[in-house]
Amino acid sequence: MSSKLLPDAFWNEIEQLFPVYQPSPDGGRPPKQAPQVLTAVLFVLRTNIGWKDLPSEAFGVSYKTCNRRIAGWIEKGIWQ
Repeated sequence: MSSKLLPDAFWNEIEQLFPVYQPSPDGGRPPKQAPQVLTAVLFVLRTNIGWKDLPSEAFGVSYKTCNRRIAGWIEKGIWQ
């Protein structure tokens, strides 16, 4: 499903716009990769489901992670 929502060719064109998140030196869970989060965001937008209905097991990210990333991407001016 993810290849239809975010094809590799498209991701390769926009990849440089997204920040690379590094694991925290203090430990904890490694950050989710931008294509994984963006695919989940595109799924919510495409299907018009509520954020809390995002099937996190299918995408490997929670709606809370998506919301945090969207806010961070907006702050960094990615959508402009």
